[in-house]
Amino acid sequence: MSKEVMDLVDECYMCILGFEMTREQKAMALKSRLAEHVRPRSAILAALTTRFSISEVARTLGINHATVIHHRRNHDGNYKHWGGYDVMYITALEVVNRNLLSNRNEQVNFDPAANSCGVLQHEEGGPPC
Repeated sequence: MSKEVMDLVDECYMCILGFEMTREQKAMALKSRLAEHVRPRSAILAALTTRFSISEVARTLGINHATVIHHRRNHDGNYKHWGGYDVMYITALEVVNRNLLSNRNEQVNFDPAANSCGVLQHEEGGPPC
C-alpha cells in the first residue's frame, strides 16, 4: 500500500500545483512551513486519511503521525477559512477516490467536459490531469 499512497501524493501535487515535483521538491514540501507548501500538504493529508490510516500515511511519507493528526483535526477550519484550500482538498479527494475506485475495477463516471482532475483547469501544456 505504501507505493499506492506515494503515487496518490504525486498525482495530487501535480493536479493541485500544475506541475510534477522532483523528489527534492516533494521532500521540502512535506517539511516546509511556507503557506504555499502547508496548504496543499494539509489538503492532501486530509484526503488521504479518508481512505488510509493515519499511521500508514505518516509512515509512507516519513512524517510524524502527530502531523497527520494535526492536519486532519484542523481540516474543517482550513476548509472554511483558508482561501483556495477547499479547491485543493476537493481535487486531492477526487484523485484519491478515482484511483482507489479504478484499482478496484469499478466504473468511474466523470463529466467528459471537465478535465480528469474534475476541479482545477490548467493552461495548455499543463499536467495530464
